[in-house]
Amino acid sequence: MKKRKKAELEPGKLPKLWPLLVTLFNERKDAFDSPEELREIVGQYWKQIHDPTKCPNCGRGMEIKIYKADLHAALFLLAMAREVRANLEKGMSFTEANKVHVPSLPVTNAVSKHITHCDYLNFVKQSKELKGTGYWFITTWGWKALRGDRVPAHAKYWAGNLIGRSEETITLSEMFRTHRELVAKAIELRKSVRSDHRDAFRDYDPREWAPYAGNAEGSLFD
Repeated sequence: MKKRKKAELEPGKLPKLWPLLVTLFNERKDAFDSPEELREIVGQYWKQIHDPTKCPNCGRGMEIKIYKADLHAALFLLAMAREVRANLEKGMSFTEANKVHVPSLPVTNAVSKHITHCDYLNFVKQSKELKGTGYWFITTWGWKALRGDRVPAHAKYWAGNLIGRSEETITLSEMFRTHRELVAKAIELRKSVRSDHRDAFRDYDPREWAPYAGNAEGSLFD
């Protein structure tokens, strides 16, 4: 029988917990009088334990990333939906039409970079067979957002894993309206408008996308 090769393990940045506790028990029994005191004494050995921004063992950042359903995410989703509509007009089936080549989308760099936002917000996804192709699809949730349904205003992630979605909700119309009001306010105050995206969503009508959301119901693209 072939002997299995022993796996190589990452030791981490901290000393092992059990030997340290044995040492403390033998030399500093008073350290166990209270949890606060024990933590303080352990912190004298493990300086990293007092840094909440990093994992004291591996050094990974502990900051939770918040991805908001904002203007650029809405613009990206709308641009993808328009591409799907164009594909359908060419005679494609809905499933095929719903595969969009993101690098070819006629959007600004700022908008195209929000593909990660839309992914984490569950508006768009890329199946395994599409990896590396540049093609993404709009999810059922994304189509519902397009037709005017309320969606979570943000999603929280840590280390690429979903922590949770907000109870606060928002619609695409509200995302667009916020930008429209900001631009109008700047113009009223005679301030320069750095980015005016109003033309990109001027003709957006959630009712227009209701049939597409119906087509997406029950598909594999959830």
